[in-house]
Amino acid sequence: MKIFKRILKVIIFAAILAAAAGAFYYWDETKPPEDLRALYQTQTAQYADVTRQVIATGHVRAKDTVSVMLDVSEKVAQVHVKEGEPVDKGQRLIAFDVVSDQMDLERRLSETRLNLRNAELNLESIALPAGRNELLQYTSDVTAAEQNFYMAENDIRSSEIKIAQQQRKADDAQKTRETNETLYESGVITEKEFDLAVSSYENALQTLEDLRLQEEANEQTLLTRQAQLEDARQKRTNAEDKFSDEATVNKYRQQQNAIELIQLQIQQIESDLQKLTHQSVSPIDGYVTSVQIQAGEIAAKGAALVEIADTSMILVAADITEYDAPRLVLGQEADISTSGLPDKNYQGSVAKIAVGAVEKPKTSDDEVVVPVEITVLNPDEQLKTGYTVDIAVMTDKIENALSLPIQAVLIEDAEKYVYVMGEQAASKKVFWKTMEYTEAVLTKMSVETGFYGDKTLEILSGINASDPVVLNPGEVKPPRKTVTEQIKETILDLWPWELKSGDNAQDNPE
Repeated sequence: MKIFKRILKVIIFAAILAAAAGAFYYWDETKPPEDLRALYQTQTAQYADVTRQVIATGHVRAKDTVSVMLDVSEKVAQVHVKEGEPVDKGQRLIAFDVVSDQMDLERRLSETRLNLRNAELNLESIALPAGRNELLQYTSDVTAAEQNFYMAENDIRSSEIKIAQQQRKADDAQKTRETNETLYESGVITEKEFDLAVSSYENALQTLEDLRLQEEANEQTLLTRQAQLEDARQKRTNAEDKFSDEATVNKYRQQQNAIELIQLQIQQIESDLQKLTHQSVSPIDGYVTSVQIQAGEIAAKGAALVEIADTSMILVAADITEYDAPRLVLGQEADISTSGLPDKNYQGSVAKIAVGAVEKPKTSDDEVVVPVEITVLNPDEQLKTGYTVDIAVMTDKIENALSLPIQAVLIEDAEKYVYVMGEQAASKKVFWKTMEYTEAVLTKMSVETGFYGDKTLEILSGINASDPVVLNPGEVKPPRKTVTEQIKETILDLWPWELKSGDNAQDNPE
């Protein structure tokens, strides 16, 4: 009895296990196959423009900046704008203290006119002829100089006569010395008498030398007297006609130049009076980038007081790497966007490419870049100067080409291919029941490619525009097997003898 119950329990347990296994087999075989469309993202090949772009980041700034200046120095009464404020054309920027400026200029004008009158009087005095008494004095000076000159001439003539006389005396003394020397040697005269003759000769020579020195002094005196006479005569001539003196002529011309300078100063002051203005206004629509003056200060002539950015035309300044810069040419189209205006897209055109590259310091190595300017073609009030923007410059384009994303194409042994997602009818027999269904399949297709863009490439042949292509072909895996199939494969791998085709077993080789 106990054995019967135990056998019954085993049979029941086996029946339950068999039923569970059958149910699992039925469920595993009848469930829909794995949907490949849920595993792989696809995109239909489509006709579109394949583009290549240069991507960079830049900053918006005004193309032109206008400086507001004055033609005459004025005192600032009030400044009506601040940096960063928008302004309209004709809007008042600065008010000036015209009353005090006008009073100061009028005072300077009066002083300068007085200076002009004094300069004119000085000019007249330079050209004014000498008076009668002055001429008499110059004539008297000439007469005295002439007398001194004649006296110097007489002194020279007197020196010449004295020198001639002394020369004769020296010659006679020389002869006497020579005679006495002979007599002394002959013993006719004494030594004392000979020494007296020698002394007389030497005294005669000394006197002759002194007379010659006096003559040289007289000649120098004559030259001095001659110069004094010429000077006295020139002064008398100058007194009679002042423009006969070159120094007076130069002095006259210098005074004329001084008068012309004063006249120019008067003209400048009169012009400044006319240029005085009560206020400075904005010449354009834009916004204030700089204010260089405060109330109470003197606005210097020609100095920039306020700088205004012209917002009617703005541009983007960007630095393009040395690798991308050769692809740029003037006039290329550019797309401009900024994260601050996500719904806005602006168009631009390459307007300027620097002729030289520059090194731009980075955290590590210096980067070589080429500065580029892009004109914004459709600016609006929302796009502010100073904004950071992203630019994409169109450098190459193939229009209306059959294209795919670059990542959809794989290369294997120099052959390019894609996976095309399709459908096919399929059926499966489970027990006595046949299941029919449609399953997704992947087909590996060879393709020929053409132009490569930044994100897409041109497909020349191999697929059609309607073919859905897997975008992540590198992740494609073999179809997943059912549990039943995996169990069968495991049993076959572990089975101790080989199987023929079908389910018929071979004879055991052992």
